[in-house]
Amino acid sequence: MPKQDLILIIGNGSSVLDYTFGEQIDKFSVVGRINNYSTTNYDNYVGLKTNIWFNGANQNLKKRKKIPNKVIVFIPPEILHRKGEIIHNRISKRLNISKEEYSLVSIEKMEQYEKQLGVTRPTTGISSILWALENYKKVIIHGF
Repeated sequence: MPKQDLILIIGNGSSVLDYTFGEQIDKFSVVGRINNYSTTNYDNYVGLKTNIWFNGANQNLKKRKKIPNKVIVFIPPEILHRKGEIIHNRISKRLNISKEEYSLVSIEKMEQYEKQLGVTRPTTGISSILWALENYKKVIIHGF
């Protein structure tokens, strides 16, 4: 599958509050956000547009009222090895969506990320950047 042109990934760092980029952010064709992102009351800073929700289906993940068009889930390889296919029950419950509504990054890809970074359990933020680099020609990040 050919790479798409451009993605903007907005992190949850407090630095996003230093800039009122909301209007510019919403002009990007693809905007990705991470885990428990919030745009409510922050739209002047981070915009409202969300095309991709990157998350780790973490225990404390807030269920979204509006699910973006694309949901990418990063689960650490050690958990994927242990849980196998039953992981989908947990993901669906935590995200409040069906298996068909999200993409789980493969165990092989997650192991590659760990090896590439030299860490176990990379953050959702760094995993989303690595995923984006594989799927887009240009990746812009803000708020990391």
